[in-house]
Amino acid sequence: MEMTFQGVQESFESLKKRFQSGEISKQSFIEEIKKLRLKDEKGRFWTIGFQTGKWYYFDGKDWIAGDPPSQKDKMICVFCGFENDLETEVCARCGGTRGEEPTICPTCGGPLTKPFQTCPRCNQEPEGVPSLKSIKLMKEDPEEGLFIAKSIRLGSAFLNGGLFGTVLGIFLGAFAGATGSFSDFLPSGLAEQQGKLLGAVFLGLLGGAAGFVFLGAVSFLAAAVLNFVFSVTGGLKIKTGRRPPVPEGSQEEKTGGSAVEALGFNLRD
Repeated sequence: MEMTFQGVQESFESLKKRFQSGEISKQSFIEEIKKLRLKDEKGRFWTIGFQTGKWYYFDGKDWIAGDPPSQKDKMICVFCGFENDLETEVCARCGGTRGEEPTICPTCGGPLTKPFQTCPRCNQEPEGVPSLKSIKLMKEDPEEGLFIAKSIRLGSAFLNGGLFGTVLGIFLGAFAGATGSFSDFLPSGLAEQQGKLLGAVFLGLLGGAAGFVFLGAVSFLAAAVLNFVFSVTGGLKIKTGRRPPVPEGSQEEKTGGSAVEALGFNLRD
């Protein structure tokens, strides 16, 4: 069923009351709030501010306070937020009188403070409730950054594997050349060089070159296989701790998130 501005307003108030009473968790509250955005006939997205309870639309760069199209010809009840006809003097939902200053919070029933008639209890958002902008901008849970490894750069995988193979090959080659180990696996010409300083240096260099080529090739093939798996599964999710939300309309948003390269990984949030 298509959402309306009135329906979103009522859903928001209901969700906020359920969250404040502990009926739903913070994660459930956030997931439901994400769904309370709708688009008007001009293609603008609208949402409701947490602390103000007012409507905001996104102009492509920032959120701007405004009245939704459905409310421009309505009288909004200051007591409960219900949309009444302009000529209505008494709210059809709560019975509040037009022009009367509210003294009781419609959410918790507590007294409102002057001069802005705000509720000190409801106006103080529970710990962990994100702001208006973070709710709109969130792509994942704001408490924990979540990156998705989309692919592994084949060149970087080969280079990283090759460098590790070089270090390992030099160590094993020098060890074999100095101690005479692994002589059964070496050609007779190389085995004769074992136990000598020159043999340790030569086998160390040879082992480094062989290790670079071998482990580099293994890493390249492994990266190619993982890239195929990532293309089928959508990537590997990696939790990296808390991170700020990504602004919609930014370059990161257009490319599907902020790209981070680390050890050959192309990571996108």
